[in-house]
Amino acid sequence: MQTKRWLFYVLGGLVVGIFYAWFNDYNNPTVLGIKVKTILMTASSILAFLLCYFERGKAVIIALQISAGVALAVILRIIWDLTFVDETMHNLAPFEIGLAFGLSFITSLIGGLVGSFVRPKNTNA
Repeated sequence: MQTKRWLFYVLGGLVVGIFYAWFNDYNNPTVLGIKVKTILMTASSILAFLLCYFERGKAVIIALQISAGVALAVILRIIWDLTFVDETMHNLAPFEIGLAFGLSFITSLIGGLVGSFVRPKNTNA
């Protein structure tokens, strides 16, 4: 089970990315009145905090895995839109992916570092 944890981290990022990329309209980037970038950054940060606090993982690795899941969700949305909606929608697709990855990575790194610093040290040594 230890070797498959990275898959759950990426899936967690995929869930965060689904809320960022799939539940909004491009003309109105809000969900329930909240900007989707705020949702992305807050959810990435909280997920990384919890994973670093309870799983005792490395913050940079966890931030990369969460961000990879977010980027995967954006890529799947782009593929969906290009295939089934409109072929001319995503002219700036690399920038969309980079923006989602960058925002998620920065905030999940911050959340992961905070989670690593506030967790109690193991005193059973």
